[in-house]
Amino acid sequence: MAYTYHGNTGWIKQPNRIVKTFASGLCLIQQDYIRRKDKVEYFTFKEGDALSFADSQPCIDGAFIFPKPDYQDMGNGYIKCTITAYGRVNTTGSVTTRKEPVYLFANVFEEIRGIRLTDNINYVCQFGSTEVLLGNPISSWPIELYGGGADAGLVDIPILKIVLGGHESPSTIIPANLVNIFVSATGENITNKLFFPQVRGFNENNSIPDFRADFEGRKLQVGFSIDRVETTDYGRFKEYTLSWIISDYPTADLGTFIRKGTWSPFAFPATTLTATSIGSSTLTFTGGANYAVLNLVECVLPELQVTKTDVLVKQASTTITAFTTAQPAVIDQVISYLTPNTTYKISVTCANNYYSESATIQVTTISA
Repeated sequence: MAYTYHGNTGWIKQPNRIVKTFASGLCLIQQDYIRRKDKVEYFTFKEGDALSFADSQPCIDGAFIFPKPDYQDMGNGYIKCTITAYGRVNTTGSVTTRKEPVYLFANVFEEIRGIRLTDNINYVCQFGSTEVLLGNPISSWPIELYGGGADAGLVDIPILKIVLGGHESPSTIIPANLVNIFVSATGENITNKLFFPQVRGFNENNSIPDFRADFEGRKLQVGFSIDRVETTDYGRFKEYTLSWIISDYPTADLGTFIRKGTWSPFAFPATTLTATSIGSSTLTFTGGANYAVLNLVECVLPELQVTKTDVLVKQASTTITAFTTAQPAVIDQVISYLTPNTTYKISVTCANNYYSESATIQVTTISA
């Protein structure tokens, strides 16, 4: 069939432009062109070509043809070319959330008998009957908040859809502002609520000051790990769908404490006291602090090392001698001019600024 053509011999844009935007920020632009069949040119539009500024609106950084154009013989002497192009309308994407039931915890870390962490391979710190080599001898005391249980709280789990350039890669670190924490029973949002050490019974009167703790409030922290990343290719751009899962329950770590009058750096018994030589009128004894470490004072926190040792020797209710030394041990002390065949009581008290322990023995001098 013969056709009579009038006007333009090139590609003619049709008034049927389609623009679609998606939750991720992806923007699809579709446009038809027609051209005389006897003048058709199949290489005018190519995959990857950029649309003009006007044709790429509302995309913020251009729209690019993807995939290759489609061609159709319209049966009226014209060939129709349909091009599809993709761009993006934002760089932030969009987020949907689902809620997951979780435990809610507050942690207080209590230093065990004042033994500190050491990184020297030769140091072996001991507390009780347990030895810790290159370990952190700190005990965590958790308390479940809001009644406890696996469904005490609800946490927002985000799903992020976003469009990035082909050279970009999404961060798998969850944005903090995408997460909210709720109390299941009441619906209260506790994302920014402050928790204090008092939830475990610690306060400024029963905890040693200037240690690794303070009484400022702490927020709940929740850990996430990436669960899945899905990618769809749109030429110059890629659409990503990222989802996360909870790796750590919401927890407020309220600090590390040493409780006054409860924990000490001493072993059991806390002091040693031995009479090493008993004469008719003199006796020699050895005494001092018995640290809860294996021959290493270096394992004891400086705040808890012994600052003085008090020695008292009595015969009945009469004080024979008493003295104080700043040293943590009293070694080979000799008490002279005692009465033969008499019983004496020797007491040694080792103390730091917060705690003291005593040991007492009785010895009887021999007859002259």
